[in-house]
Parts: sequence; C-alpha cells; structure tokens
Amino acid sequence: MPFHTFTRSCMCLALCFSSFSCRRAPGESADTVFFHGRVHTMDSANSVVEAFAVRGGRIVAIGSTQDILSRFETAERVDLHAADVFP
Repeated sequence: MPFHTFTRSCMCLALCFSSFSCRRAPGESADTVFFHGRVHTMDSANSVVEAFAVRGGRIVAIGSTQDILSRFETAERVDLHAADVFP
C-alpha cells in the first residue's frame, strides 16, 4: 500500500475514534503531529483545520499548522502535503 494511502487511512481512523480539543494543559505532549492538511472535523460548523496532534491514539489538539507545530515541538511530524482528511 502506498505511504500516502496508508497515512490517510491512519488519520481517518484516528479522527473516527478521537475527541477534539483545541486547548492544551501545560506540559502536555503528543506522539505525532499531522500538518499542512485539510482536516474536515465534521462538527456542526463544518470546520476545516490544517493540523492535529495525536497522543495515545487520540486527537489531543486541532488548529492551524503554525499553532500545532509551535505547541508540540518534540512530537514526530507528518506533512500531509495538502491531503484531505475525513473521519
């Protein structure tokens, strides 16, 4: 399976089984940060964000690429290359 397809599948699963949180407590970290994407949150406002952070298989933060990358500097980073992400 191509890496791009695998990555998209993993992100879709993560979105399906995760709760969204835009705020982060001090000292929190993430396992992986996905950025430079078009992440469709499927909330009531049909929001689209650029990035999200995952810890323990759950999404812990969503937001702009700049916001997420600056908040989770030590996380593994995955560039989505403008890919659409849907739950």
